[in-house]
Amino acid sequence: MKCPKCGAEIAEEAAFCGKCGAEIEHEDAGATDAVAPDTTVADSADVEVEDTPEEAPAEDSTDEKSEGEPEKQLSKNAKIAIAAVAVVLMVALGVFLFNQQQQKDFEKAVENQVLEEAKVEYEGQTELFAKNDYVEPSEYQVDSLVVSELNESDGKVTGTATADVSNESFSTTVELNYAADVDGSRNVSNVTIEPTSTETTPLTGITTDEEHGIEDADSDLYNDNTCVVDYVDDSTANWVVTSGAKHELTYKFNGKKWKFKKDELSSDIEWGDFSGTYVAADGSDNWLRISSYVSGKASCEWFGDYHITGSAGDVIQDLSGQVRGVCEDVDIQDYGNGFYGFELNDEDADGANGQGGMVHFKLVFNPEQEGSLKLFKSEYQQQATERYQQFIAIANFRHGSSVNNLRKRSAGVIGIPDDFSGGQSSFNDTNFTYNRKDE
Repeated sequence: MKCPKCGAEIAEEAAFCGKCGAEIEHEDAGATDAVAPDTTVADSADVEVEDTPEEAPAEDSTDEKSEGEPEKQLSKNAKIAIAAVAVVLMVALGVFLFNQQQQKDFEKAVENQVLEEAKVEYEGQTELFAKNDYVEPSEYQVDSLVVSELNESDGKVTGTATADVSNESFSTTVELNYAADVDGSRNVSNVTIEPTSTETTPLTGITTDEEHGIEDADSDLYNDNTCVVDYVDDSTANWVVTSGAKHELTYKFNGKKWKFKKDELSSDIEWGDFSGTYVAADGSDNWLRISSYVSGKASCEWFGDYHITGSAGDVIQDLSGQVRGVCEDVDIQDYGNGFYGFELNDEDADGANGQGGMVHFKLVFNPEQEGSLKLFKSEYQQQATERYQQFIAIANFRHGSSVNNLRKRSAGVIGIPDDFSGGQSSFNDTNFTYNRKDE
């Protein structure tokens, strides 16, 4: 294609001549411009057509508005109905709450009356569900009461309740039945109570023990309902226990009362020197040797004569001889009032001529005479004596079917004194008294 002004060759779609700069007009440009207005008109028409649906909401709005009036009318009716229902419910709720409050007031009145009756029954008493053994009496009070069940019928009200009652020493939970009269105005009167079960726990340990001379005890209470009291009996100081007896007394509460359980010597007792060899005061060859390597314990070896006549059928024979008994690290016992000692129990003692035997006795130190002691019948001997009714013995005599068997199974039997009575008079005679030998 050529430029219409300068004749230079130009591209078919060029808008200007590249040589002279003349504007190049194309034949279809007018057609394009002519069509353009049509396109615009068409677009405008399209826009109008497309705008038509946008007017639909206005028509729908008009329809909704016209249909909305009966709905508003229906809402007013619903509001009236709802308001009516609400009023009914409020009235019913008010009646219900009123009745509920009246019932609560009645139950509270019953509970208060039962509480007052419990106070009349229990308060001011000094002994109720637990005995005052080992404690100072004190007045009880009712701490609380809760009614757990209430039944009303024919002018009567009955039920169950739980009361907590306590004084300075004990706390008791009481389960009880109650009954009362109710009049037409629901006034409660004539209340009676009857305990059905109780559970008592101690609040403190024991406070007094006349037997042991304890007053205003500062006892330690443990979770297993036991308590321990520590005290020192200075009056018992002597050559065996130089500081006086230090005790640990244990008591146990059994749900009804405190009971004394045991008396143990404290491990920090100041022991005197009681070791040594002791010889019989009657001049015989009998002797014993005591040693103590552990505080509060003793080891002992005793050697002495025994005298027994045994029989097997028609044969009577003297089986007297000597026997040796030994015990090791046995606990020293407090026999009260300053008397201390221990038991020697040897089930396999060495007898003379190969005869086996058993040796049992109680050894008690004489608190008023240093280096002196005495032998008494042990608990084992007492049982044996009661059984055989034959001998007061250091060792049990065992029956055999023959003389040889009797020899083999016999043991020393001597006239040892009866069980220690606990007083100084037990040492008035020198029978089976031993004195420490100077070494």
